[in-house]
Amino acid sequence: MGVKYRVLDIDQNTQILHITRDDFFNDLLCSPTYLNTTFDSDQFEYAPDFEGVTLYYDCPPAVHGMAGYFNCTHQSTHKNGIIGNEPQTMGCNSSLRVGMRRSYFGVIWDLPKLAEALKEGFGLKYKVDTWLCSNCTKSGGACGYDISSKQPTCYCADGSSGQRPCPLRKDVELGTDLGLLGVTTEEGKEIAVKMVLGMANKVEGRFNVRSRFSSEKSTSFFHPNHNYVKMNSRPPSSSFPLLLLSFCLLLVTIKFPPCWSLEYWFRDCRNRFDCGNITGVDYPFWGVGRPEDCGYPHLHLQCNESQSMIEIMDVKYEVLGIDQNTQVLQITRDDFSNNLLCSPKYPNTTFDLNQFEYAPDFAEITMYYDCPPALQGNMTGHFNCAEKSTYKNGFIGIEPQNNMGCNSSLKVGIRRSYFGDIGDLPKMREALIDGFGLKYKVDTGLCSNCTKSGGACGYDLDSRQPTCYCEGGSSGQGPCSPPSPPTAQKKGINPAGLVSF
Repeated sequence: MGVKYRVLDIDQNTQILHITRDDFFNDLLCSPTYLNTTFDSDQFEYAPDFEGVTLYYDCPPAVHGMAGYFNCTHQSTHKNGIIGNEPQTMGCNSSLRVGMRRSYFGVIWDLPKLAEALKEGFGLKYKVDTWLCSNCTKSGGACGYDISSKQPTCYCADGSSGQRPCPLRKDVELGTDLGLLGVTTEEGKEIAVKMVLGMANKVEGRFNVRSRFSSEKSTSFFHPNHNYVKMNSRPPSSSFPLLLLSFCLLLVTIKFPPCWSLEYWFRDCRNRFDCGNITGVDYPFWGVGRPEDCGYPHLHLQCNESQSMIEIMDVKYEVLGIDQNTQVLQITRDDFSNNLLCSPKYPNTTFDLNQFEYAPDFAEITMYYDCPPALQGNMTGHFNCAEKSTYKNGFIGIEPQNNMGCNSSLKVGIRRSYFGDIGDLPKMREALIDGFGLKYKVDTGLCSNCTKSGGACGYDLDSRQPTCYCEGGSSGQGPCSPPSPPTAQKKGINPAGLVSF
């Protein structure tokens, strides 16, 4: 996209990057170095309180003197210009888009203020789900990005990496807590670390130990071409037989993927989504501390400045309420909630009927835009738009009908009680801001039985089916099995954990 920015601030908690164009920072309003300020909407979006404006250059005499008009010096690339906060055609020779704080929109006619706004820059929210990184660092790993798979990844001290926290216990990797093996000497500690890390490499091919642990420890312990132990020419200590026996017992307790991963889902899918007024939300939703395996793919909640959001069919909605008993999601379109009745950002409000349906007391209306003069003022629900709006006029229809000769239309849901007020524009604005109820179609029977059995509800992305994650690393489409009775007194094993033969 070829535009250079100065980074003024980065807030990693809100994921907002505050930047300013390098040319405008150097007061090059009339001689911009770059074209439009554009970005991939899958990667970035304007932060709250910021929006894009258009700078038009070399405009015809008809626009001279209009609000937002400015003259340029003789040495500038352009002669004059005008700024507008809505896309439009001005008959000017060139234009570019740039972001600025909305609070400056009322003073666009003041050139010093305009230059100040451009220099101050704008906030850009980067769209990155950080739940993996959070859990990665908690497990002792380092967050990164796999260029090949184009996915975030977690790099672990044992040389493994993937889209999960580090699987080996860090204290075993570093040799700092080996009491479970009865290790008391430095020699025994070194041997134990080699055995744990080397055996991990042998047991699970995916669990490759490629870092300093494999080169300095595990490969010096296990011969690469034979299944026997290599002790580096140093004779074992007298405690080695007991150590080997204890190590064999330890192997039974170490959980390698995928069991460990299921334990991870069991833990994290018990978290609840909390954002602003929306709190305590769990299955079938996911997001913000609840990984994607904790809910249905289309029920992804996001948190933006304490405002809960959800995206359905490429339309962004503010979440006003969630009733998990009736399975009703109360939402409003992000554009209409900001009073953009005449400048909607998105097309129709549509959804997959296999996933959603309007809740009782809500139904769909149609907004028609740029309609022919014959309809203007002659139909109930007609309204005019401000000069800088995307559309000039429109009207609201309750029943589906042809486009009436209008240039554009879109559908959106509102509460049925507003149907009698379609001639009252302030009431209709209120109806659009209030939003509508959407019933999500999810069978929660499995989840109910799962939680009663002590499990955590989730969604298996491979089978595309709800699942129940259980403590101990199991999952399935049924409740968790009751815990096994203690086995310490069974024949062959005494309470001290020693094996008898």
